[in-house]
Amino acid sequence: MKVLNEKVKFSIITSCNDIIMQDVEELLVAGVPQIFFIDTRKDRCELDTFRYLSDEDRNRIRSLKKESDQNNYQVTHSLINYIYSRLLKCSVAVIPYKMGIYKKPYIRNDFNYHFNISHSNNYAIVGLLNSELGVDIEYYDEQLDFASLVTGLFSPKDKLYIQTERKKFFRLWTAKEAYLKYLGTGFYHDINGIACIGDGKNQITLLDMKTKSEHSVFILEEQEYFIGLCRDE
Repeated sequence: MKVLNEKVKFSIITSCNDIIMQDVEELLVAGVPQIFFIDTRKDRCELDTFRYLSDEDRNRIRSLKKESDQNNYQVTHSLINYIYSRLLKCSVAVIPYKMGIYKKPYIRNDFNYHFNISHSNNYAIVGLLNSELGVDIEYYDEQLDFASLVTGLFSPKDKLYIQTERKKFFRLWTAKEAYLKYLGTGFYHDINGIACIGDGKNQITLLDMKTKSEHSVFILEEQEYFIGLCRDE
């Protein structure tokens, strides 16, 4: 377990059996964001314990061609189903999944509990909170031509921040993705209109130029990945 700014619980798990529901519920009630991090490769996690799937989930997994995509989907959706079926005291088959206006999934409940998921290559994360949140994970790709992306997708403030530093690009990209997922808009919101105005050890501050609002995104480096979390402030 790691702590982000003493306000986020970060847990590396290998099995659904690692989830302690009493802890999950206490942290949800206390308003502490939780991030679960899983290496979804068959030899790195107990994939058979992530078995809490609806018929729709199983059909979706069968439609995916890559094993990594299948594993990521199975692990993240099983984890969400497992937790919510216990929070709501219902079977997986009747968990009330809904879609927001921009297709961001949520589960209707009286407790205002929210979740968000993200995956990259063979790693996946699940975020939980008692208010809206967005999480993102990005693989630190040494081969990516990030300079061309900076030219087309980043503001002048961002370019000044990144310059030629690959790590800064990935920190900022992860922060922006987490913020867009928090909004629930994805790229319907202009990513160029979100600028970096501050960078701390575990935090990037973004300015949304459309709404003139500032937002803090927690950033964590874990193995070869960057993880971001944006929440209500």
